[in-house]
Amino acid sequence: MSDDPPDDPPDSLADDAPIEESIPIPPDALSPDTLLNLIEEFVTRHGTDLADAADKIAQVRALLSAGRVEIVYDPNTQSCNILERK
Repeated sequence: MSDDPPDDPPDSLADDAPIEESIPIPPDALSPDTLLNLIEEFVTRHGTDLADAADKIAQVRALLSAGRVEIVYDPNTQSCNILERK
């Protein structure tokens, strides 16, 4: 058994597909349930218990409304995230 790295990269790295830019998603383009689910997933991502998340959910909603953060979709990972606006 060798500790040498494999000669070929994994398929996901060997793909010659172009890297696509993230796409901003306006919060009002999502249904209320989808927006809530996205925010809940975001605030609980790093261990916040959903029962204790109400304040954080309200904070994220306020930041979205104020335009200080935005929802972005990354087509490369097929995932959404909430990021500080640049």
